[in-house]
Amino acid sequence: MRKSGFFALVISIGVLLAWQSWQKDAESAAGHDLNGAIGFGLGLRIAGSYLVEFEQLPPFPRPPVPALATLHVDGAMTATDVATMFGDGNVGVLGYRSPIHGAWRRIGNRDVAFRLLGFGYDQAGNLGAPGLGGGSMLRTSGDLAFANNLSSFSGTAQVEVFAPGQDPLDGDEVPLFSIPIAVEGRRIHVD
Repeated sequence: MRKSGFFALVISIGVLLAWQSWQKDAESAAGHDLNGAIGFGLGLRIAGSYLVEFEQLPPFPRPPVPALATLHVDGAMTATDVATMFGDGNVGVLGYRSPIHGAWRRIGNRDVAFRLLGFGYDQAGNLGAPGLGGGSMLRTSGDLAFANNLSSFSGTAQVEVFAPGQDPLDGDEVPLFSIPIAVEGRRIHVD
């Protein structure tokens, strides 16, 4: 009995040390503190996929647009929407957009900040969507506030459009234009 109890203690300590080492490596790779994203933090409670609706606000108001978004436990985020956000639904004229990828981080008890990047391109697949003023990269940054039950959120964001050759990760780059949006999302559940 004593040997098995000792081995269980050694294994438990080993698992704890491995977890701490993994978390430190993951934080280093992600470039930010993951305490809010993994472990006992917010990440485990909000990780999942959401049915999202976003609406362009003045000065470029448009009706709400549906999207899907996934918040990953490690602070990664992906989303996709219909390609008509910037116009009247004539995708051939307006251009197309790729799914968007990025990151989120905890900024409050149930609040997160996020940044997503995606490409704008024409019908032939060339970067630079005509409906985006020739912009080839979109950067969406904003904040989300989750409800008490963590099954829904609301927030605001800015969609910034960058020209070919501009670096959307460079804070000194000035976008071609920016569009404010309101965002609401509901978690997708399995019944």
